[in-house]
Amino acid sequence: MITTDFLVIGSGVAGLTFVAKIAGKLSDKRIFIVTKANKDESNTKYAQGGVAIVNESTGNSFHKYIQDTLISGDGLCKYDCC
Repeated sequence: MITTDFLVIGSGVAGLTFVAKIAGKLSDKRIFIVTKANKDESNTKYAQGGVAIVNESTGNSFHKYIQDTLISGDGLCKYDCC
């Protein structure tokens, strides 16, 4: 049996970012990562446009980001705001 403080499912950007933050703050904790196949196999590497962020200092906005995401989703995604 494996004993761990944190179980992270997925070795993509989100999972590894969480691991890096936890390891930096709680170095005495045990972290176990479970992934699909190989350690470099994740949906992140298949993202066609990479990882998108909103940087408002460069003229971007959450509204533009949402519109771009909906357009690239070709009608397969939906956005419901508050």
